[in-house]
Amino acid sequence: AASLLLDYPDEEWFDRLPAVRELIAPLPDAVRTPLVQFMDAAEAEASGLAARVVPADMLMTEALKAAQKIARIATTIGLPLTVPKSLAELGAIEKPVAGAMALDRMAWVRNRSTHLEGFHKLASYSSKVRWQALIFGWWHLELGLLRLLEANGRYMNRIVAVAEWEHESLPWSP
Repeated sequence: AASLLLDYPDEEWFDRLPAVRELIAPLPDAVRTPLVQFMDAAEAEASGLAARVVPADMLMTEALKAAQKIARIATTIGLPLTVPKSLAELGAIEKPVAGAMALDRMAWVRNRSTHLEGFHKLASYSSKVRWQALIFGWWHLELGLLRLLEANGRYMNRIVAVAEWEHESLPWSP
């Protein structure tokens, strides 16, 4: 049952959560509790996610394959899946599809920047889009390292902080 939680968090994934909860109910607390906490966090993050989930037939492009892998890691360790308001240009692009999640947008920009045959598709966008996709990726790397190092509490979010005393709670901290 727990292996079902490793799939891409699409609409069907959320539909399976009640069955997973039922199947893990008899497990010992030490095993069940982290799984329940993960599902609770995913459901809390999902408010509005159904409208942003990429349709299954769109998952065949390289950009979305990369984004799917990144989203799986991000979801597993509790990273935000939305574009922060301070990265407005990245949040405004309608690629790879309208309403795409942040990781899909980041992967789309990364692939267009890396693969020369797609670079011309970025020409209509401000250079800020490429810069903000890079910043978003760095932010996720930083959060991923903090999570792996079991950091908790507050940190300086370099995306939004304008002064060194501005701190916020880590996404997975209570």
